[in-house]
Amino acid sequence: MAEPRASFSGQVAADGRILVDDRARWRKALARFRGKRITLTLGRELRPRTLQQLRYLFGVVYALLSEWSGHTPEELHEAMKRRHLTEIKPLPNGEELVTTGSTTNQSTLTMAEFIDRVLADAAGWGVEIPAPGEVSL
Repeated sequence: MAEPRASFSGQVAADGRILVDDRARWRKALARFRGKRITLTLGRELRPRTLQQLRYLFGVVYALLSEWSGHTPEELHEAMKRRHLTEIKPLPNGEELVTTGSTTNQSTLTMAEFIDRVLADAAGWGVEIPAPGEVSL
């Protein structure tokens, strides 16, 4: 059985104190771990991809690539995921497991990186695509 895990958002105050957003849930989680050793990991909060990113990707980037290529935006999205989100993982028997990632659980940062890779592909193919700030979404 997996050990219970808890994840919290908040910020570090100027004096170094941790200000947790949901203090009641934080206290409840601490009570569950009372007397036990824990590992505490800190990192910048990653926000989920935005609807604006999706509107730009499908409504601008894939729309222009669709006009150029004749493929639907959905076909282009699948191709771009295979091109940029494919992972090859070794199996114990020496074979490899090939998986294609999804953009569904991407953070705003990783989604922006994915879009940048698609834009680089488009530029390499000679397709001019306006930057997000140059179009209204």
